Amino acid sequence: MDTYSVSKVKTFNGREGLGFNATLLRNGAPVAAVMDDAHGGPSRFSWLDSRKVPVEFPALDHKDQPVTMRGTPEEGAFWAYCLSLGTYEAYGETMPHTPDVVVENLVNDLEVARILSRRLKREMKDRLLFIEDGKEFFCKPRTRGTDPMLLLADLKKRHPGAVVLNELPFEEALALSLKAIP
Repeated sequence: MDTYSVSKVKTFNGREGLGFNATLLRNGAPVAAVMDDAHGGPSRFSWLDSRKVPVEFPALDHKDQPVTMRGTPEEGAFWAYCLSLGTYEAYGETMPHTPDVVVENLVNDLEVARILSRRLKREMKDRLLFIEDGKEFFCKPRTRGTDPMLLLADLKKRHPGAVVLNELPFEEALALSLKAIP
């Protein structure tokens, strides 16, 4: 199955929340430029294969009813991917994964990872961070400027099942910390 992600994300405040500009990637290769101006309405996709012969593909209309659309091959592939994700619950209703929803989720996930990455880098300098029972905890030395790794032996004694994030490669620590977010 194809993997979709976003890159070159720029976020900004709009009238109705957070807007963004991003590049949509399929299997690591750019397929579209996406813009959500945060003024209501759908995101705008500029498909990079717009000069290719249009194809027909299943999609959903604005009332989430099945329709056949014509568009670029990449647009059709993305619609197929989105529809394969099924539905989700929001606001007490069952909603389909549409291209807008999927891209917004990708952007939000990337922004959360960026924020958490900055926090982890900052906190690992003066705290010992650990995961226990799926939750993230920390302990820090009483004296400012003391290496938090000096607490490691005591931490392992008190919390033998804990996974110490400071001991892991950063990307692995970040992934575990993301999983610990409720």
